[in-house]
Amino acid sequence: MRNHNSFFASLVLVCATAAILLTQTGCMDCTWRCTAGEPSRANYVRWQNYLKVRTAEPDEPIATTQTQISNVSPEMAAAKIAQALESYDAELGYRLSSVFEIANTDALEGEGTRPAITDVVVNGHYYYVAFLDYPAGEVNRAAYEQTKRTIPAVAVVDAEDETRPAWIRTADEEGNPYAIKVYMGVQTSGWDDQNIYRFLRNRGYRTYGSHRLDNPTLEFDENWRPYFTVTYCDDDGWGAEIGTAFFPESLLVVDIQLETMQEYALDDPNTEANERADNIPDWVDQIYSPELILDWIGHWGYNPENYGKTSNLDRFIVDGGRLDQVMNAANTNLVFVAYITSTQQDNSTVGVMLVNPRSGNATYYPTQGVERAMATKSAAANAIRQAAIRWEYDVEDLTLHTIYGVRTWEGVLTRPAFDNDGERYGSLYAATVLLRADHYVHPAGAIWANNRHEAFTRYEEYLYLRQTTRVGSNVLEDEEVTGTVGEVQRVVLGGDTSFLLRLEGHPGELWGVSLGYLGNPQTEDVLTVEPGDEVFMMYGDPQNRDTYIVREISRR
Repeated sequence: MRNHNSFFASLVLVCATAAILLTQTGCMDCTWRCTAGEPSRANYVRWQNYLKVRTAEPDEPIATTQTQISNVSPEMAAAKIAQALESYDAELGYRLSSVFEIANTDALEGEGTRPAITDVVVNGHYYYVAFLDYPAGEVNRAAYEQTKRTIPAVAVVDAEDETRPAWIRTADEEGNPYAIKVYMGVQTSGWDDQNIYRFLRNRGYRTYGSHRLDNPTLEFDENWRPYFTVTYCDDDGWGAEIGTAFFPESLLVVDIQLETMQEYALDDPNTEANERADNIPDWVDQIYSPELILDWIGHWGYNPENYGKTSNLDRFIVDGGRLDQVMNAANTNLVFVAYITSTQQDNSTVGVMLVNPRSGNATYYPTQGVERAMATKSAAANAIRQAAIRWEYDVEDLTLHTIYGVRTWEGVLTRPAFDNDGERYGSLYAATVLLRADHYVHPAGAIWANNRHEAFTRYEEYLYLRQTTRVGSNVLEDEEVTGTVGEVQRVVLGGDTSFLLRLEGHPGELWGVSLGYLGNPQTEDVLTVEPGDEVFMMYGDPQNRDTYIVREISRR
């Protein structure tokens, strides 16, 4: 039988010891709970200020790019790279797939390893890049020795163009051949000091004690020279202040060809001074790791008024527990995106947070109220899957953007890619999909086409024709015209019936009327319009097509 008296005696001793330590450190203003592992209230308050957050104005657009949206998922990139590795490279003298495979990352908590495919921005363009690595197993130790433990190439995928195949880079932009000597090396981590974890450990950097080594990431400078960037963090749950919160200590930049490392100090949020080095290279996309940002978002969202209570009032979680990575609105760098939802199963998004991984600063976009209410990303993905279930598509790389003035989910519909043995090795592109980020997402609102231009064209028309149902679309301004019909054509576009009209005195101009549904009072007159009739039309001038979009027509 458990000795309860002994247990409570130990608990009293812990609380008494904590009180003594607090007196010695001048922290008697701290509120303490005698619960093992629970941080002090003072810790919660301090930690929630680590992330510097600005609240956006009510009508402020989401600051992600509208011109260079990724149309390739990491799974699609993996399939493209696997195909590229099969190609014979005359410069190397052997087929890359006979020696190398896509590297794997280390196992994350609750997950296995995954392909080491990284988002990067080089010279203002969005790419995926993949490390190559030696496959596991003694049979490949010979290849490791024959190549003199040097990897001569990286794989690159254009993240903005789903039609472009992957390619293999064997040199930087100045023509210097790659000779990569520090690599992900998960497969060889037990015996190879050149994998990034052992390389850093040999220099005193590892996840141990109060320190955490975050997310070794392959990045490139503007000349396509490769590096590893790593965020090195320290634990702020020191001394008697029970609990854990990490803050950045330094950024490690490893030249994986010269086998050298540069350490750059980062700002400690616990001090008033700014310790951050002012010479961190501009090409580094991720100074602050996703792991650190997720920690900070969690602490930022804690409500200190709930301290010592069981209520979940105002608490939230990050939808999916992961951050999206997209281009920022300036098309110069990556930005992390977190979709914040409540602890309740209500499928609603409380707000969207954009975090700059270079500065650690964030912008919070509240999504509450009639005009801004938004369902979760998970709900949007499920609605798209239901819309495409007949074709057995999956939806990948779903990210949030302001498109035509409207908050919109954009992603790709894919099919799985299987090799000759029936093993899946990635995904194949099927279509681009767009869905308005409303409070209620419905499969009927998913707009897709097998190329991006057509998908955006259909979505522009969809928004314009339905802008009277809910305020918020500024995609097109209404224009009016009255004239005599010279020609009428009935066409079927994407399974929908439309009518194309020409007016006398308007050479070269074409008006398109989508029937919508029978009995629609705004468009039903088009069914009886004939050449010679005088009509009035209200229309918009779209960006992606030569035909005006008519949302109201009537005979005069």
